Amino acid sequence: MVRVKKTVATIGRQALIDMPACGISAVPAKIDTGADSSAIWASSVKEHEGVLSFVLFDRDSPHYSGDIITTDQFEIVSVKNSFGKAEYRYKVKLLTKIEDKNIKVQYTLSDRSHSKYPILIGRNTLRGRFVVDVSKQLEDDHNDKVLLLSVKRTDNIENMVKNIEKYSDGKVSMDYARYDDLVIRFKDGIMSVTIDRLGTEVTDYSLVHFKTTIERDVTAAIARYVLASGGRIVDEAVQYFPGMSKLYQYSILSQAGIRVPDSVFVVTSELQGSYDMFVEELGLPFVLKGIHASRGDLNVVVNSKKDFTKAAKEVEKNEAYVVAQKFIPNSGDYRVLVFGKKIYLVIHRVRKDDTTHLNNTSMGGTATLVPATDLPAKIQTDSIHAAAVMNRRISGVDVIQDTSTGEWLFLEVNDGPQIATGAFVEEKHQALASFFIKELEK
Repeated sequence: MVRVKKTVATIGRQALIDMPACGISAVPAKIDTGADSSAIWASSVKEHEGVLSFVLFDRDSPHYSGDIITTDQFEIVSVKNSFGKAEYRYKVKLLTKIEDKNIKVQYTLSDRSHSKYPILIGRNTLRGRFVVDVSKQLEDDHNDKVLLLSVKRTDNIENMVKNIEKYSDGKVSMDYARYDDLVIRFKDGIMSVTIDRLGTEVTDYSLVHFKTTIERDVTAAIARYVLASGGRIVDEAVQYFPGMSKLYQYSILSQAGIRVPDSVFVVTSELQGSYDMFVEELGLPFVLKGIHASRGDLNVVVNSKKDFTKAAKEVEKNEAYVVAQKFIPNSGDYRVLVFGKKIYLVIHRVRKDDTTHLNNTSMGGTATLVPATDLPAKIQTDSIHAAAVMNRRISGVDVIQDTSTGEWLFLEVNDGPQIATGAFVEEKHQALASFFIKELEK
């Protein structure tokens, strides 16, 4: 018997793949030897009476056709997201042409709208069929675009960028931007970081290098976003920050699928000229909130250009950073005390009167101890998840319900949630004692 040797092809870090049966061709895919399984961007995913239906890609994708694919051959699998949390996704088998090989690839259906590549090919598909040559590139992708970010624009850095391009023999092209060129947005729970001057998004680049890490929390927020979106940064250490900054927290929470308020961030030097943009994106009123402030400090409602100008001057005077945030009509907020992976207490806080928008007891608000069941089950689960992704074993998770829409939003994960002070001190101490007992019993 003659044994036919299986042909192993060479593939690069990216590939253009076809799915003839789906009418799809030349879709860019990331070849990732660090991932076990393959994944594809899908939308409108629904299961009904044992039949799964979905659409490949989404309306924002140039590869979107709108054709509905149905199958009764699928399974539900557990996969880990960027933060190591298990999620359940559908897995289907699709005939795929990769480097002239027709392969039935098992894909998990996922939202890759914020990834550079709508398709990811993992080890299980590559094994026995391809070897990966990282130097091999797509013909239309021979120039790897690099983004360099710095706090200041200097002649030395511009000269460095020119020299890198010169000495790379055309293999590297670079964009150079400062932090004040960036606008960081959280819209419908989704984060984006745009370079408005260049008309680009930081995830458009093959590689991002932070020339300086002076603005540590801003740097960390952007770095985590790039990595969670499937991008690459030069120094992965810059993604870490203690987590006190609201901006950094929003970066982590939004990437974990936890809904944060619609917000826009620019550096302080760009604040005065951003009023029209804030109004257009957030409406009036909106709130200017210090990203390092606590207990209601530097938290101002803006109803007019006059209010904004006054507040912006105060921000500049204090050399502070603020985020502009959509105003959330509410009937109070909730401080959810999460110890370990359990909710121990929930405190409902209501502002003292209409002279303030702040519900904090430190600002005169009243507090009531309520059962955790006053919160929807998903909000209870998300509160525990929020504490976990922030690596907080003792935390106060602040949530609020928009009374105009009914939507629940996460405001902050406090690492110092007034356990020694504030309302219901005895109850908090009793809960903490119970937590410590359980920890010592482990």
